[in-house]
Amino acid sequence: MSHQFKPGDLALVIASPRKDNPNVGRCVELLCLVMPGETVPMPSGHGLRNVSDRSAWMCYAPGLLLGDLDAGGIDLILPERLSPLRGNFEPDQQKAKEAEPCA
Repeated sequence: MSHQFKPGDLALVIASPRKDNPNVGRCVELLCLVMPGETVPMPSGHGLRNVSDRSAWMCYAPGLLLGDLDAGGIDLILPERLSPLRGNFEPDQQKAKEAEPCA
């Protein structure tokens, strides 16, 4: 399932490759989408590099862990491991199609 996430959206962490990951079940705010190999600044001023071969969201929540480290509530999470918590995430084309009057 592909969601149309954007920065500022709230999402629920629903999966992790690690067993017993304390981040699963947390509500997070999506800060920015980080491309593979890209390094982005964290609020702390340090850089965070996406070492994955896929895009991931930089997320924030108090107590969120980056691996086993406390990085100020920041983690990179793949989109398929997030579930939206608000708004209508249908693609705009689908919304427009449903709004068309019946003939």
